[in-house]
Amino acid sequence: MTSYKWRTLDQLFKHASQFWKQNTEGADITAESVLASLENLIGQEEDVFAEIMNTYGAKLDSEECRREHEATLNSYKTKRDEFLKICYIALRREMTEGLYIGFGYPTPQAKKLIPIPARHWGFLEPDFDRDTAFGEGMFWYGLKFLDMQELDDNQRSKIEEMLRNSPANSLPEKDIKSVNLSGVVDIRNRGASDKATQNKPEKESPQERRNRLTSWLEEEISSYGVKGAVERVAGREGVSRQRMSSILNESPKASELLIKID
Repeated sequence: MTSYKWRTLDQLFKHASQFWKQNTEGADITAESVLASLENLIGQEEDVFAEIMNTYGAKLDSEECRREHEATLNSYKTKRDEFLKICYIALRREMTEGLYIGFGYPTPQAKKLIPIPARHWGFLEPDFDRDTAFGEGMFWYGLKFLDMQELDDNQRSKIEEMLRNSPANSLPEKDIKSVNLSGVVDIRNRGASDKATQNKPEKESPQERRNRLTSWLEEEISSYGVKGAVERVAGREGVSRQRMSSILNESPKASELLIKID
């Protein structure tokens, strides 16, 4: 299947979000561009606040400034998270409709990718960091996806035949009927949220923050491996991967780790 264009969960999300559009005053605004704008607002707010405190902190009411900063930042993050939920629901719906077909390994040791019936995405919960999914007693590892619209007729026929013969079809129909797309939540950073507030001081300088995030990066690599390490650190901090990479690149130690990851 080397001629197929495979995508990880995160790559699929970025690919799909290019096509979710809303017409605003004659212009098609994509979900991808909305998310990028929200992430930029979050990054700009953090940069401006750090610059103000470094330059004028001694002359200002730092507590009042911090409260205003956190209120603004939380407002942007809330808007981002709410929009992400909408996007994840859209992705799950398109997956259940068969627009994107997922393949996975039933165990970490398995050697053969198995096609996952589209309707199963109504109850499977994907983990965007680890490219896994689980639900109703099923577990999938090493997920890869195909966009059916990118396939030619011959490729599409082969995939459809594989789906008809997939061992995953053995799941009882009564379980499949439990689909509930309205229950979709922001799960891209699943596994990181329980650490999000650990070892995160209320006040720190930009250098202290870089040191802390570098430490988190080392911790994530040591605990879970290189793949997805930056995304996991970004999830713990509540920023985008792009923003996290920008911060870590300013740390020589983190830069060495990032080179190894890339």
